[in-house]
Amino acid sequence: MGIEYYDDIIIGGGKAGKTLAPALVASGRNVALVERSLSMIGGGCINVACIPTKTIVASAAVAHTMRHSAAYGV
Repeated sequence: MGIEYYDDIIIGGGKAGKTLAPALVASGRNVALVERSLSMIGGGCINVACIPTKTIVASAAVAHTMRHSAAYGV
């Protein structure tokens, strides 16, 4: 395995990393993006935090409303 040289090394494939890497490559720079898991490209927010949490909270709100539908005359 030979030695490779990079102009930039981005640690983490989160929102900033996955946005910055292609922009740097487009400007002609040699870039390495280091992420420990392909399933985490996009970062925690998109994969395990913000968006999944908002979905769970919204589903729980619907379930709560349905369980208490009699109070709404349904």
